[in-house]
Amino acid sequence: MNKLLSNKTIFKQNILTTTDIKSVLNNTDNSRYSLVKRAIQSGILIPLRRGLYYLTKPDHDKPLNLFVVAQYLYGPSYISCESALAYHGWIPEAVPTITSACTQRTKTFSNRIGDFVYHKLPLKNFYCETDYIQTPSGPMMMAKPWKAILDYIYIFKKNWKSLDPLIKSFRIEEENLSTLKDYYIEKLEDFYHQRRISLFLKKVAKDLNL
Repeated sequence: MNKLLSNKTIFKQNILTTTDIKSVLNNTDNSRYSLVKRAIQSGILIPLRRGLYYLTKPDHDKPLNLFVVAQYLYGPSYISCESALAYHGWIPEAVPTITSACTQRTKTFSNRIGDFVYHKLPLKNFYCETDYIQTPSGPMMMAKPWKAILDYIYIFKKNWKSLDPLIKSFRIEEENLSTLKDYYIEKLEDFYHQRRISLFLKKVAKDLNL
């Protein structure tokens, strides 16, 4: 396993798949399994899920980004709901569980890195209103703030009829909410085609005098 640590440029990122490890350890499957097992026991590798690991090289210059880890764990997916709102600075607290929208069935992962939950969002325009963001530890897909809010309403079946839950429960500043414009409401409504989303957006438009 020293071969994995001898040169930090061997890997382009610190999140490794079984294929990545095979590309460096050109030995038998049994021998490679033993090396990986010892690396896990010594804390060099942290298993994220079957076939996916985090390499804890002491001299690694790429910081751990839980949002990037979430992208590797399960997909297609993008960061959404409270996690996206925290990333954009719309809610004041850090969110302990990383929440994503996904196209497959709802799933959760818990490992030594953190807790991750994925909610199925069966929309044709899945990636609309999301941003591709390149970070030092890898790429990630992030919902824009209002997309994150509507995903939350869609996923958790919230029958909100005003901005009050966003202000009182999420503690989102009104100046952030005022970024919603009339043309944008129509665009967002077209993404979901759901009654509770449409009613919420109409109420929001009234609250914001749009």
